[in-house]
Amino acid sequence: MVFEVSSEFALECMESRGSRRMEAAVASSLTEEQRHYVDTVDSLSAGNLRIGEDSPNVASSLSEGDSCTSRGVLLQGVALYERLARDNDRNLDLVLRLGHLNLLLEDYPRALSAYQRYLHLYLLEHGDLDKTSCKAFLFGLGLVYFHLRNLSSSYTCFSKLLEGNPRFVRRRDVIYCIGYVLKMAGELLKSRRYLLEALQDPTKSSVHRSELLFHLAHLDELGGDLTKAHSQYLDIVRATDNVPANVRAGALRQLGWVHHTLSRSKGGSEQVQNEHNEVGLRYIRQSLSLAKNDAQAWYYMSRILASQGNVREAFHACRQSISLGDLNPNAWCSIGLLYHQQKQYQDALQAYTCALQINPDLAAAWLNVGMLYEQHSQINDALSCYHRAIETGGPNDTLLQRMELLQHNSVAISAQVMMSGAPMEHLRSLPSALTAPTKHHLQSSMRPLVGNQSVLLQANYQQQLLAGSGANGMMPGAG
Repeated sequence: MVFEVSSEFALECMESRGSRRMEAAVASSLTEEQRHYVDTVDSLSAGNLRIGEDSPNVASSLSEGDSCTSRGVLLQGVALYERLARDNDRNLDLVLRLGHLNLLLEDYPRALSAYQRYLHLYLLEHGDLDKTSCKAFLFGLGLVYFHLRNLSSSYTCFSKLLEGNPRFVRRRDVIYCIGYVLKMAGELLKSRRYLLEALQDPTKSSVHRSELLFHLAHLDELGGDLTKAHSQYLDIVRATDNVPANVRAGALRQLGWVHHTLSRSKGGSEQVQNEHNEVGLRYIRQSLSLAKNDAQAWYYMSRILASQGNVREAFHACRQSISLGDLNPNAWCSIGLLYHQQKQYQDALQAYTCALQINPDLAAAWLNVGMLYEQHSQINDALSCYHRAIETGGPNDTLLQRMELLQHNSVAISAQVMMSGAPMEHLRSLPSALTAPTKHHLQSSMRPLVGNQSVLLQANYQQQLLAGSGANGMMPGAG
């Protein structure tokens, strides 16, 4: 049983989270009741604890006004067990307690370190993991992986947990997490089965019913039933049963995106398309009024604005999405296309390659980079990109025909591009571009748009390639 996380990911997670030692030092010494609490609390309280800085908060097992769950108490508990573990670093109970307490503090990198240390020591001592007696460990580690977005390892933990504990006290949370992971993996039918089961499960849970309904609506959206998804999102928005703000904001955001998707439906008049986009923008602005730091909502706004020809506003919204630290390759692809439209070709290349650094299998980005290279008569680089677009996005007859034409008529096509007035500046080669400074460098030095153009790219063959690929240059996110 092996759980892994990449070294790069681990380094990012271990960045400074403030001086915990200083926080622990200023907290008062533990009372007898507080010491008992830090000695016994485990991962099963995760999600049910609202940790405050100084004010007392309530755990499910404590009466209101009890100060056992203040952040200072948990920090002192961590400091205590760290001192004890220094003298006995192979003690399973001490290491596991550090994992639980750090999980409750939502310090997921430190919790991961402790839980992985516990797993290593446990396997050395026992040879195999007892899924029944280690339920608090499996639940805690699964939650840590879930919050750190290592979804495959999270799925493994939760599956093992249910195998050994089919009536687990936090079963509803576990089933929800599995359903979410399956949704993100594209297993829509399996995901629906788990989410419906979670909706009916009577066990204690930190997941609000409306959140389960949101994900079920999103499954309908992903499956193409936009009418049903639209109705379910509206039900969440209009509900009066104390729907969490983040869930209401998510439903408003997806309502906006559904309207934009409907605006692109074939056969709709220009007036109908404009109406859908205006309604979509209104919903997304309402969403941002509830969750102004929702990177996905800013990305959706940029997509709608770009479709309306509002390039500068779209660029601003897309920059907002990226500045919020969202690792969304589609947002970088959108920035690249906006730069491309404004003839800022070097900036476009950087943005496209940032998208590929995040997701090397993003077919739309490979296609856009290929078109950029072809526009600059760098045929070999263009062919390499088109080949990767087919590898990652599947067969595309239009693109295959274009590649064959480029291979046999590269000189003539270059001349055609020159006569069309296309740019003559030489772009960095594909291998060099892919190893250029990372997305973090570009984010800090992102150049503004220049010029006043608000039209899409004019080259007919580029539009034909996009139509043939089923992509539109800026692929939608999942939400």
